[in-house]
Amino acid sequence: KLNHKIPFFSNKLSQIFLIYDKILINNILFLEGFTMIFTEHEIVRKEKANGGKGHIIIEHLLTKNELKEQCGMFAHVTLEPNCSLGYHEHHGNGEAYYITKGSGLYSDNGNIIEVKAGDVVFCPDGEGHGIENTSSSENLEFTALIINTVK
Repeated sequence: KLNHKIPFFSNKLSQIFLIYDKILINNILFLEGFTMIFTEHEIVRKEKANGGKGHIIIEHLLTKNELKEQCGMFAHVTLEPNCSLGYHEHHGNGEAYYITKGSGLYSDNGNIIEVKAGDVVFCPDGEGHGIENTSSSENLEFTALIINTVK
């Protein structure tokens, strides 16, 4: 059993390494603990996202190619002070936010609730949501996962 770290892919946006344990039995290669490590991510700044205030910063943790058809997005999102991601509806997918830093207001189909670090909110397929950083000094950060509805 050997432990290897092998460069797999490298470009300006990402550098990926495959880490795995290799077992060779009767000339058949078995891989255990297959892991991909992404050391850099695409970061996008969107102005007035979905009609929101200011801008949002999206750090895509996985690309659409890695997500395949299963997920629409897996990202770390930052809302700087007084910025928001406007209310929008989901059709063909649902979205979860895991709040990792700060606090703000979350619109759950128009019902406004306070959210803070440690909270998880979910917007199912066919419903809508939005989120606002109401702080004047601290970022609101969350992990967003868009899960495509099974067809």
